[in-house]
Amino acid sequence: MEKMHQWMLVVFVCCITLPALLSEKCFSRSQKTHLHLATKTPYRYLANKNDSLVHYPGCNVLRVWMIIRHGTRYPSSKVIRKMKERLPVLRDSVIQNHELKRGIHCFRPV
Repeated sequence: MEKMHQWMLVVFVCCITLPALLSEKCFSRSQKTHLHLATKTPYRYLANKNDSLVHYPGCNVLRVWMIIRHGTRYPSSKVIRKMKERLPVLRDSVIQNHELKRGIHCFRPV
């Protein structure tokens, strides 16, 4: 009986997650975004002259959170130490505010 419950659980989880994994909602698999994420890719190779609004069916952009830096400058060891201390605090703050319903965002593991 125990084994049957385990199999039922596996089938249930597959039935729930498979449609989400197979659907293309917000991110198109045809876009090769990972090719644009190198630290030393020249801007002229990536220039997107099409500045029209991008719309993905079924998606509504609510907000975008980023911590970015222009260009390729590697942080010093001092800055890396500070990031290791401060970024978990920032992450925990985002999670805590989500749990306290202070703001709305699509929650995925941070």
